[in-house]
Amino acid sequence: MKVKIFWLDLIVFAAAIFFIFFSFFSLKSGKSDNSTLIIYSGDSEYVYPLESNGQYKIKGALGESTISVQDGKASFISSPCPNQTCVEMGKISHSGEWAACLPNDIFIMVENKSDSLDALAY
Repeated sequence: MKVKIFWLDLIVFAAAIFFIFFSFFSLKSGKSDNSTLIIYSGDSEYVYPLESNGQYKIKGALGESTISVQDGKASFISSPCPNQTCVEMGKISHSGEWAACLPNDIFIMVENKSDSLDALAY
């Protein structure tokens, strides 16, 4: 059985491939100039702009953790936790990414200021 491919089939196929790649790259580019770093430690919340470089020392349950913001990326630099998993997690920079030091009760998350709710549940 021979399959015939028409020129319109090729156009539809090319458009679908273009749409898939465009969607993938637009979703991966969640970083923007409106991004902020939110740090939760116990009942405290700290908010820092992600575009400003700096190091922040945050007091946790076990002691002080150091969080660095460099070139729009945030990461744990040091922490008093025993296994150092939070330090090895790497850098976060896109909206929705997070890292945590569970033993020291510190959670960091990148959030885009332009993110908005699309629904509320009660």
